[in-house]
Amino acid sequence: MGGFDVAVRGQRLRIPYRIYEEPPPPEMLDDFGEVARVVLDCLLTRHHSGYVRQQHAERVISIDVDWVVPFIVTLVGEYVIEIVDVVWAGLAELDTSGTWQQQRYGRFAAENPNFMTLMRQRAVSYWNCYYRWRFPDFSPYPGAQVLASLRSAATDYR
Repeated sequence: MGGFDVAVRGQRLRIPYRIYEEPPPPEMLDDFGEVARVVLDCLLTRHHSGYVRQQHAERVISIDVDWVVPFIVTLVGEYVIEIVDVVWAGLAELDTSGTWQQQRYGRFAAENPNFMTLMRQRAVSYWNCYYRWRFPDFSPYPGAQVLASLRSAATDYR
């Protein structure tokens, strides 16, 4: 239902806001090629079930492909902290100079400043509503950590 646009290496990519279809059964995936499975996993990071989003985020976060990046970055603006934790843990090399994570994610963040502002606004809003009791300041909140690393990577990219 609905969606949003981002730029990936100068090309427009439309990402669905939520997907309400049930995921295909695992045995059906045997007929998919590797790229098709990654595309499906990316799309299922937009599923209405947080459990499904988390499961598929865990599957694609380590994939070194440009068009996977926006599906992962979008999860930083989620209200389910377990998903944000997956992103934070999975992007462990984001702050390391020269890594594929720093380069790909930095480029994406630099190309999509308005989208990054929106993700920050969402992260702040969900932190304030659901997690302020656990993280009295925003900066130690996992979403804030990822956003700070993305901002730094974008600066290094430029």
